[in-house]
Amino acid sequence: MKEKIQSEKRERMRICRILKRQSVSGICVSPGYQTHEQLWQIVRKLPSDFGPYGQVKRETICDCSSGCRWFHVLAGSRSRDWGVCAYQQSLRAGLLTFEHQGCLQFEDDPRWDFLETPKGRVKHFETDDEALDLESDLLALFVESTVNATNAAQKIDLEVNARFLRLRKANLANISAAAALVESKPEEAETAFRKAIADMADYGRLNLEQGFSAELAREFYSGWDCHLNSKDLSALNKLTMLLKVQSRWGELIMVTAEFFVTYPETRQQGIAQQVIKRSEAAQAKQQF
Repeated sequence: MKEKIQSEKRERMRICRILKRQSVSGICVSPGYQTHEQLWQIVRKLPSDFGPYGQVKRETICDCSSGCRWFHVLAGSRSRDWGVCAYQQSLRAGLLTFEHQGCLQFEDDPRWDFLETPKGRVKHFETDDEALDLESDLLALFVESTVNATNAAQKIDLEVNARFLRLRKANLANISAAAALVESKPEEAETAFRKAIADMADYGRLNLEQGFSAELAREFYSGWDCHLNSKDLSALNKLTMLLKVQSRWGELIMVTAEFFVTYPETRQQGIAQQVIKRSEAAQAKQQF
């Protein structure tokens, strides 16, 4: 117990050191790094700004923070709050502007919400190569001062991951649909549960990661390449419950045994333990 506490303490200290280095790195490499206070010393406040910065009352007009097409954000850390107005007819044209100063010339940018999504952020780049170039640059700058440096040996196959997510999502949807049929159409539900269990073979053991990190994990954790959890196992759970209600003890025992021979790594999951106990009870029933 004492060793565990010491280990956790060392890990917290390590993370604190990394975060501190990240903060220092931000000052060194962020272009145009300035504090809010320094920018407020040079920004111009106009009567046409929204209050409390100017004399215009806020009513239905949005400010720059709401996605104005003319608000060009600064580079570096201040990009979250500061920018420059690029609208020629605005009194703030060409001026450093705090995002809530705004003006009556606000124009909504229909891309704003989309660009805040993961797909939208990718669309900032015209080609995949541009995105990869930026990724390489960021890694070169920060890899020595970020927690993810410990994962530098990881080689994740994005195509295989996408396939895994697509297949699993579809199968989980089928399991949910089958669960809704248990009471009204038990035969259809049983068929659907059996198919869902069979379909797990398409994604349950996909090799999502290569490289030294993955090889090391496989040595210490036998279940590394098995990606099934309680959501997947719910198909087996509901199928065995259905068989139990119908007193089909032999089939219940067989389907349970077959599943855990195929996916022995899942036996320790809570839902798996429920199924195993149900199978053991079925075996006891057969003996009488």
